[in-house]
Amino acid sequence: MKSHRASSVMVVHTTFSLDSHLVRVLSSSDLHDIPEPRALTAGRFGCRFFNMYCEKVDEMSGKGKVNALVGGLAAGLAKGVPLMVFGVVFYYGGTLLNEDIVGLQTRCADARNAYDAASCGYDAATGTSSQSPECAELEAEYYDACDLDSDFCSTANTDFLLKFMVPSLVVFFMAMGIGMASSTATDASKAKEALLALFDRLERQSAIDPSSTEGARPASCAGDIQLQDVVFAYPTRLDYTICNGYTLHVPSGQVVALCGPSGSGKSTIIALVERFYDPQEGSVMLDGVDVRTLNVSWLRQQIGLVGQEPMLFVGTVAENIAYGKVEGCTQQEIEEAATKANAHSFIVENLPQQYQTQVGIRGGKLSGGQKQRVAI
Repeated sequence: MKSHRASSVMVVHTTFSLDSHLVRVLSSSDLHDIPEPRALTAGRFGCRFFNMYCEKVDEMSGKGKVNALVGGLAAGLAKGVPLMVFGVVFYYGGTLLNEDIVGLQTRCADARNAYDAASCGYDAATGTSSQSPECAELEAEYYDACDLDSDFCSTANTDFLLKFMVPSLVVFFMAMGIGMASSTATDASKAKEALLALFDRLERQSAIDPSSTEGARPASCAGDIQLQDVVFAYPTRLDYTICNGYTLHVPSGQVVALCGPSGSGKSTIIALVERFYDPQEGSVMLDGVDVRTLNVSWLRQQIGLVGQEPMLFVGTVAENIAYGKVEGCTQQEIEEAATKANAHSFIVENLPQQYQTQVGIRGGKLSGGQKQRVAI
């Protein structure tokens, strides 16, 4: 029983270690540092990170299947071998009892029991022993047990085994199996709830789908932005209107600063222009075209947003700059972009590995100003 428990613990520990290793592999790359879905959709990085994740999942899928097979076989052996031993012992013992080779009846009255007959001179016909006094003293308690016509030395012993002991053992092992199975019921219930929540999230349709192919894709974009009589409240706080008839015109090429207290709607205007939300009333236009008629992906490709605390991804400086061009870019293009953003000098002079320097989680190895210039 101790070896059975030890083997079970070993199998569980091994399987848990393998699963933990797979989780660490999948979460140790850039994938764990996705700050928020909006950063992906605004930067058009979603497909790229999705492909990266799929590659890593496919890479570990084969190993996971092998580990699952090995773990299942090991767990089956750990649980099954003790039961098989019980089965063999019970079968062999039942065979001996059925053939009347072992049992109280055999010891009491069977002349084939050579040990009793030879050592104590037991005579099955007379039920007496002619040997030493020690053996004679056992006659009443041992050799003459059958004369007592007890349940143990009668033919009813077989019925007792078949009608009581066998069903009792069956019920015992059934109860043990049910108890072992019920121990996982709580985990199964939690897993079911988690899966329902996951499938609900996967089946949820966004009101503004960034992957949709619908909408116009103009050949060029001048960048003229206009908000006309915009009324907007966030879906989670419809009772609080952020924009109440707001109008703004930003001509192409003009620098505009939006000023106001916290919560006055400065960031909300940017979110409406990028179409993370649609206004309840009024319109938001780009080059005189309502953004609701434009393709969402195309619209967001025309806008570069760098916030006060920009989002950088785990990886090198060069990789983060390259994310700005969906179709990919060369090292020369990366350096040209860094020069235009006034970032090339500090990258070359201050960073230990220049463009191959790791920026850390959320760009934690760079200062705020450096992160902003890399994001630009």
